[in-house]
Amino acid sequence: MIGLKRNRSEKSIPPQFYGDGRISRQAALVRDHRAGNLKLTSNKWKLTKPALHNETWGKCAYCEAPADATAHCDVEHFRPKITYWWLALCYDNYVYACQICNQVYKGDHFPISGARLPEPNVPSGLRGKKLAEFAAKLTPDPLAPDVDTAPFFEAWNAERPDLVHPYLEDPERYFAWEADNVTKEVRLVPRSRADSRVERAVKSSIKYLGLNRETLIRLRYRHFRLLEPLAEVARSAACPLAVRQEAVSALRDATADGAMFAGMARHFVKNVWKVPFP
Repeated sequence: MIGLKRNRSEKSIPPQFYGDGRISRQAALVRDHRAGNLKLTSNKWKLTKPALHNETWGKCAYCEAPADATAHCDVEHFRPKITYWWLALCYDNYVYACQICNQVYKGDHFPISGARLPEPNVPSGLRGKKLAEFAAKLTPDPLAPDVDTAPFFEAWNAERPDLVHPYLEDPERYFAWEADNVTKEVRLVPRSRADSRVERAVKSSIKYLGLNRETLIRLRYRHFRLLEPLAEVARSAACPLAVRQEAVSALRDATADGAMFAGMARHFVKNVWKVPFP
């Protein structure tokens, strides 16, 4: 997992998720909830899939496997829509995730170490302009630079989620990787054993995202074995300069945002092998 950045542009985000389109859909969500007729189906948010796909370079935002080649990805609700119904149409709550991470492991799980975000109290009799005003305040508008969105994210962070939101936190602060040449596996491990946040992030990612599942730890190892010789060449003074430069270039590509298992590659290249990048 690596840190991600939202592409906040009208060209990227569907109009149903910002401005008047967002308010209209949020108001309908509130009406349906109040009437006990809330139906949260994928056709309400699947329009965002192309934008999320581009933001993650076609990889699962959690396991970093190339989803285009291995499995379909979902528009995953970081905070589950079944619990946080008012965030079901919130663009900032969406993550592009493969069906194994999302459906097999995460599902509706959302472990926290703080107090649960309170459900909004929907006043009775809301309609028209007042309903629109209420609906507009439920979630941040992803394309409203003049609106202070800090209170939204401060409230979300107050829950102290155990899982890492790759758009709001840098996973590389918490994650490290350990290769075992006997079992031929690369496993996710905590970067520090002394930090409770690091421990929670890693344990929850293993339990609720399956980041140490059998297929992943073996696929990571095969990728690791391709990178290790390159690191040896890049650090070897005995190799010609041109050869070392080629090795460094290949490692730079392997640690780029769009590369498979970029988070793992960065850990070994920078922290373990200490390859000097010019």
